[in-house]
Amino acid sequence: MALLSSLHGSQVTLLSVLLLCWAGVCGGIPDPRQRELLIQQEASRQTGGTVVLTEAERRLSAQLHKLKQQEVEGPQFPPALHFFKALPLIQRSPVFRLLQKMPKGAALHIHDFAVGGVDWLMKNVTYRPHCYICFTASQSVRFLFSAKRPRPLPQCSAWVLLETLRGKVDNTTDLDNRGLNVSEVKAVVEEAIHLQKEFPEVMAGFDLVGREDGGRPLWYFREALSLPAELGVTLPYFFHAGETAKELSRKRDVAVEVGPISNQVLGLVSDLRNHPAAALMSEGHPMVVSSDDPATFGATGLSYDFYEAFVGLGGMNAHLGTLKELAINSIR
Repeated sequence: MALLSSLHGSQVTLLSVLLLCWAGVCGGIPDPRQRELLIQQEASRQTGGTVVLTEAERRLSAQLHKLKQQEVEGPQFPPALHFFKALPLIQRSPVFRLLQKMPKGAALHIHDFAVGGVDWLMKNVTYRPHCYICFTASQSVRFLFSAKRPRPLPQCSAWVLLETLRGKVDNTTDLDNRGLNVSEVKAVVEEAIHLQKEFPEVMAGFDLVGREDGGRPLWYFREALSLPAELGVTLPYFFHAGETAKELSRKRDVAVEVGPISNQVLGLVSDLRNHPAAALMSEGHPMVVSSDDPATFGATGLSYDFYEAFVGLGGMNAHLGTLKELAINSIR
């Protein structure tokens, strides 16, 4: 205090500035502990960041990291290539071969008509003897194996042997551009309610297949979709929609179903490192990996999509904890 009282006002101001500058310099010295803490906090926010690994799992995770590093630094990076070109590279990948052996939980987004290989299906089903086919008024198809001509079905054309029909058809391409109106969707919802009541252990819920942005929005079908509530029954919905409500889905802990290969093959993204799910993974958004139409893309099971998610979406930050959380999310 005696020192300050003996100084003039300008000198006091200068001394204060010097003290502030000194304090700022001292406070600006890099602190490795704070840096490490920030890195840990950021890592804990990512998908799998809070998963506790055993000692054996940590060793495996470190080995996976080394293998992935080799693929990242290789001449061709599979997630950056179209899947049809990347397929042979993925099949030779040590990371992929390891993922094939890993339990991957459940496939929550997959179309039943694209589970088996198309070549296998054509050869082992449609070319078998005694396979009959008929068509409904709504252009649906019915198949039936029978030693003799089956009995007629209501609202269905006459049964014809598929091998006979195939011999008469010249052009098998049919682009019918079909769609559904409200009354048709209402009838389908009624059928879904009936099926869930009859097969509750098989039918989990209902969805409308189609691109919402290229056709009618779900709001257009609100009358039909409100039918279960009006009848006092529960029919869970799993809509192809809501991907833009990111914060709402995070708050409600609603997982985003991601099909990396499907998104790339359908032209929604070219390099999977640029997939929006990469940012969601870095933020720890609830997520599951599914295969959508694996047989159509030449990808059997979930292993190919898990590879693309682990190597492409997650990058070098993804580890064994990431894989565990993705698998657990699909069954919790």
